[in-house]
Amino acid sequence: MKQIFTEDDRHYIALLQENVDRMAGNRSSAKIWLATLATAIAAIQFSVESDIIIWVAVVLVVVFYVMDCLYLSLERKYQQLMKMYVDLCKEEDEEGRKAMLYNFDISEIKEGTTLWNTMRSSSTLPFYLVLFLAALAISIASLIAS
Repeated sequence: MKQIFTEDDRHYIALLQENVDRMAGNRSSAKIWLATLATAIAAIQFSVESDIIIWVAVVLVVVFYVMDCLYLSLERKYQQLMKMYVDLCKEEDEEGRKAMLYNFDISEIKEGTTLWNTMRSSSTLPFYLVLFLAALAISIASLIAS
């Protein structure tokens, strides 16, 4: 039985997977940081009567949302690059395989991986929409109360 993947192929795929894992870790870290900062801001809001503090939380949610979507976009691009390479290996296209081996250029990959597509993704939008609406509701409630 002929092996589809060489040792170089396996190494290259492992390197691509490391990039995917790193982007997923960055996304997770961003959510943890946002939760920590939002909790701290909520605690400060209850101890200090200031309208501006809760608006900082609204801005933070938007900033972390965009950052999370950027990491998701990069993660999907590396996954697409990996899929393209595995398909070349399965087709036994030696020239295409050698040309693509150790290529990490994801700038040409567009389909489904743009920042706009990831901003509408079901893996990011519900989480941040709930946080954004909660922060916005608290902001508006604090404005009405004062």
